[in-house]
Amino acid sequence: MNLKGDSMKMPASISSLLRDGVSRGVYPGAVLLVWQKDFGLASEAVGRACMEPEVVNMEEDTIFDLASLTKPLVTTLVIMKLVDRGELRLDFPLDELLDREVPDEKRNITLRNLLSHSAGFPHWRPFYEMFPLLNGGQMKEEARNWLIYSCPLEHEPGSRSLYSDLGYMILEWVVEQRTGQDLSACFREQFSGPLGLHSLFLYRRDAPLGYPEERFAATERVNRQPADVSGIQGAGWQKRVLRGEVHDENAFVMGGYSGHAGLFGTAFEVFRVAHLLMEHYLGERDDWFRPEIVREFFS
Repeated sequence: MNLKGDSMKMPASISSLLRDGVSRGVYPGAVLLVWQKDFGLASEAVGRACMEPEVVNMEEDTIFDLASLTKPLVTTLVIMKLVDRGELRLDFPLDELLDREVPDEKRNITLRNLLSHSAGFPHWRPFYEMFPLLNGGQMKEEARNWLIYSCPLEHEPGSRSLYSDLGYMILEWVVEQRTGQDLSACFREQFSGPLGLHSLFLYRRDAPLGYPEERFAATERVNRQPADVSGIQGAGWQKRVLRGEVHDENAFVMGGYSGHAGLFGTAFEVFRVAHLLMEHYLGERDDWFRPEIVREFFS
């Protein structure tokens, strides 16, 4: 398997299309990575990682806020490992997954429902506005209580799919209940650490980034309190460009990440995880998961 060694040249037509997106203003910058068996890896960075207050060129190792890729590449991956080890089953209902009494209408929501966005939860709620004076663990606890006891379901569990951040917030809770660790520690110990993915991590407001700001792609100009003063009553807000700080507001006030958002990483390290899963799906490897488990999750 050739990942980094002999690289292939990016096809001119693809390279041209990538640069055309910059010139037309579709995006300020991008990193594209393509891998083909027997030919190797091609990658290219175009445009800018940041436009203000200074212009910074995009690089192949630029670190991105990966947003909802947190769901498949962190939360689902950790859950998959627990299923593979027999510590969880996809048909476990919510009242077996959590250590508290669950209302009747939510008691039969299964792990499979949560993973496949068919549990019935709404797609999103602004917890950062619902509980404005709370942060971190307090915010997560209040949000979880609301999800279990107050949140009305949009549909009968299992009857249809509705993409939901909220279901993945509960999955983070399930991980904590089953492992006794937070999601960040589980991901680091089980995947990013052993795989040597040092630039793939969950953002934490209480921990240093470990990389200079210039390594990060900017996300958006926002009117938001800085990470080091948010939650302090009376703290001022300021318009600024987010860079190396999670964009998702709910993840931000929950300490920097939750089961739905908060992952940062490079294109190559995202590829490493995707390639690992593909090899197991195809039965070429069985050292991280049983291939049949990966196939079931992919289905």
